[in-house]
Amino acid sequence: MGAVPTSYGYVGSDYVVEFTDAGFDLGGGDLVDIVVTQTFSGTFVSWEVSFFDAGTTTPRPGILFSINGDLGCDGDCAFTASGNQMMTYGDFNDPVILWEIDSSSFSWIASDSNDDVSAQMESDGVLTMALVDYGCGATDVLTYAASILTGLGGLAAQFGASLQEPGTVDCVTVGGPLQITQGQPFDYVVPLTLLTPPWDWTGGGSVSDSYGQLDFVDYETLNYYEAGVEPGMRIFGTAPSSPGTYNWPVYVEDDEGLYSRGFLTINVVAPALAATGVDTTVPLVAGLGATVLGGLALALVRRRRLTQD
Repeated sequence: MGAVPTSYGYVGSDYVVEFTDAGFDLGGGDLVDIVVTQTFSGTFVSWEVSFFDAGTTTPRPGILFSINGDLGCDGDCAFTASGNQMMTYGDFNDPVILWEIDSSSFSWIASDSNDDVSAQMESDGVLTMALVDYGCGATDVLTYAASILTGLGGLAAQFGASLQEPGTVDCVTVGGPLQITQGQPFDYVVPLTLLTPPWDWTGGGSVSDSYGQLDFVDYETLNYYEAGVEPGMRIFGTAPSSPGTYNWPVYVEDDEGLYSRGFLTINVVAPALAATGVDTTVPLVAGLGATVLGGLALALVRRRRLTQD
């Protein structure tokens, strides 16, 4: 559908985006207005889809639709569904995702070893999803995740929580933020804390940016797959001419195929005037971590690996 954002912003502690597709033709000139409300809170996101007679506030029942996505776990995908709830997971580099449908009619279309998934339901329908955070301290994330689904009131009743398996700690801790001066060159070794286990540096490892590159940052992997040595990262370049705050992704992988990521915050600031002129000192302080939640696509129906912190 060709919906575009019509409103967005914070409601309480939640971030809410509303999409409207007015005058959608179901066929033969049968027009409806479609409103999709997407709400983010904690490690949760919900999709509420409503249909109305075009140009009115009169609900239109009985329309089947689906929310579809590609989970990116390729042949490692696994699905466990029970009624209106489902859990998806893959190997130790793939996310654990919890799903729950609230609709008078629904079905799941998913199969193991295939990362395509479809949640089909009838207007008005709500799909609630949650990412389960886990990391180097994880012992049995799937048992913990299953307990969330069977908790009092189901998944939607826990909306807004930040789900994290007890004992979870970051596998990658990135020092920072880094402060650099606009228009000035910089050259730093990124401070990393990599817990072992689970990292195994017997065959070495690598550090890269992989996704979310910044135009003004170049990098070099230090100790690239050097046996028995923990890898590192050096970044260098020239700061942009305008102040701003940026997140630089730091992806780490060992020779056993385990990978995870953290983020370095880079603050670009204006030159500070010192008694002798311009002070371009750029100290390193405190630290940051981040989590990313992906999106899905809506359609009408007519008939690499668990990500760790």
